[in-house]
Amino acid sequence: MPLCEHCGSDLLKPDVVFFGGSLDKAVRHASLDLVENADRLLVLGTSLATYSAFGLARRASDQGKEIFICTDGDTRADPLPAVALKTQQRLGQLLTEVRQILA
Repeated sequence: MPLCEHCGSDLLKPDVVFFGGSLDKAVRHASLDLVENADRLLVLGTSLATYSAFGLARRASDQGKEIFICTDGDTRADPLPAVALKTQQRLGQLLTEVRQILA
């Protein structure tokens, strides 16, 4: 196992938020700023089960911004009025098609 480059520890934690965990305050504020300055929100490959992720979609909806969702299943944001498009297409298939269109 590689050692941490910063402290030398052999205990590594991935840079993710585990279910039930909290976002770092700086990350939370940066995320809210990104939603605030966005024209619309694109949700890819998530159920938005965590409150921190769902909160971003709810914030976009409250601001009247369109939300486009592509995930394999239901999301907590499905009932939001700002959801303009919801597809249950598998994300890998969708991104392959987008790449072909943009090529």
